Amino acid sequence: MICVLGEPEDRDVLWLAAALQRRGEDVQFVLPEELRIGAALTCRIDSAAVTSSLRLHDGRVIEADTPCLIVNRLVDLPVPVEGGSPADARYLAEEWRAATAAWLRTMRCPVLNPPRAAFLAGPVMPEPAWRAVASAHGVRVRPWRSDRATEAADPVQLICLGARCIDPTGSAPAGLAASLAAMARYTGTPLLGATFDRADGSWELVAATPRPPLEAAGAALVDAVIAHARAFGCRS
Repeated sequence: MICVLGEPEDRDVLWLAAALQRRGEDVQFVLPEELRIGAALTCRIDSAAVTSSLRLHDGRVIEADTPCLIVNRLVDLPVPVEGGSPADARYLAEEWRAATAAWLRTMRCPVLNPPRAAFLAGPVMPEPAWRAVASAHGVRVRPWRSDRATEAADPVQLICLGARCIDPTGSAPAGLAASLAAMARYTGTPLLGATFDRADGSWELVAATPRPPLEAAGAALVDAVIAHARAFGCRS
């Protein structure tokens, strides 16, 4: 099973879910509202292990040891509007957000991408920080200037999924895929997007994100997601 978590406005994740279904995969799409409304989430922590179970309103159950791959594109969970004061609603939303993050962190299957304290779908860092991390892992970066933060005269978007680098041009410099994979491991971002400027043949990184555009990667990304699931024992 491939479990896809995402907003209905996220056209890229909708495309990916549909493309996986066309390939015969068992895809379970879960909306943010379904994680809160009518759902039951249980986490148990003891000296032996941490376990969890999520039961959705329609009866679907996803447990910590469910054999699946989770594609996590959540931005946030909806603030409840029923009853209570606005402050109560915000508090409840934060509690559900924390519980969802804990559930994703207890899953024993691969999660693309695991949540962080500030963002449900992976690390959020300012562009200078991403460039510093990239430079430390051997990726050539554009020197930071706030007036041309992510401008690119000849842009190309690469997607790193595990050890795979999806390059629509097929012309990335030798060693770049390995450097991006190391950068993804360091930041805890198994699915990492990176934008490069190829002007003058320099391939300088200008931006990175845990929520890259997906559809442009096409069949190569679908193949990579399926292969990633298979590598961890997930079967359709």
